[in-house]
Amino acid sequence: MPTLGGPNVFVWSRRPDSNWGPADDEAARHRAIKLGTPPCLNGVWRNLSWIRSRVERKDGRDAAPGFRVGAAPKSGCGDGARCLLDDPEPPERPGPLFVLGTPGKGNFDFLPPPKREYTALEVAAEGMWGGGSYRASYVLSRTWGNYPGLFNSDAGWANPGGITTFWMSHQAENSTGYLPNDRTHVVQLRGSYATRFGLGVGTVFTFETGTPINDFAAGPNIGAYSPTFVAPRGSAGRTPSLWDLNFRLTYNFPIARRWQMQAVLDLLHVGNPRRAVWVDESHYLTLDANGNPGSPNPNYKQPIAYQPPMAARLGLEVNF
Repeated sequence: MPTLGGPNVFVWSRRPDSNWGPADDEAARHRAIKLGTPPCLNGVWRNLSWIRSRVERKDGRDAAPGFRVGAAPKSGCGDGARCLLDDPEPPERPGPLFVLGTPGKGNFDFLPPPKREYTALEVAAEGMWGGGSYRASYVLSRTWGNYPGLFNSDAGWANPGGITTFWMSHQAENSTGYLPNDRTHVVQLRGSYATRFGLGVGTVFTFETGTPINDFAAGPNIGAYSPTFVAPRGSAGRTPSLWDLNFRLTYNFPIARRWQMQAVLDLLHVGNPRRAVWVDESHYLTLDANGNPGSPNPNYKQPIAYQPPMAARLGLEVNF
């Protein structure tokens, strides 16, 4: 059953005399209802799960540039001075600082409250059959909101509390929609079988639909590092659906009881599908003099990461 952690925050600040202090974040709310029948029903487990995980800050703090601790907004910056300040800085630390703030409140009311909601329905069956075991599951889910989470999936790197699509006022519009890890359908089949002669075989097959694609344009101030949503989040198509097939063969050597020796052969990503798992989402690379997107990216929606290639792994396990 999936779990979801609250969006914890790391913050940088130069002013130890500030009255910005840590606040208790509301933990992620996780609700699950599971209906099931006893495992003795024809030797089969059958269950139905409904899962709803929600991240919604009540009094949380998040990192956002635009206000220095103790500094007043600079006039003429637009939208209530909701942009990077360039007034004088301490000489030992040039450039804008990152400070604590609560998105959607106070000095950070130019950002909407962060939301990340995962809702899923899972149907699964598992049991024993013909001397082997199996499990089959299907998940129908949706991940919706404007906050990708601790991992900055929009940019592909970890920066807890510093999500580059959740920094500045121009990013509020169109920011709510399908989040990067939304996969509508996921099917998984597992099976294993062990013979009397020490030989065992197992397999796992997974099929999952693609993830949503964004339509980004370079934003003001720092360009592609603070992109604008040209269209609602996650509405520019989807990456290809993925499938993955893996096998494991094992053999237990008949040796003394105090020793256990097993040879293991893993066949990973059988069929070598190598489909795209991530594409370039930067549609426009610059802004013109009027603030309109320009310089279309010729690599927009082109793959930048693929499934790993087919591989084999041979090993020997010894227990004593």
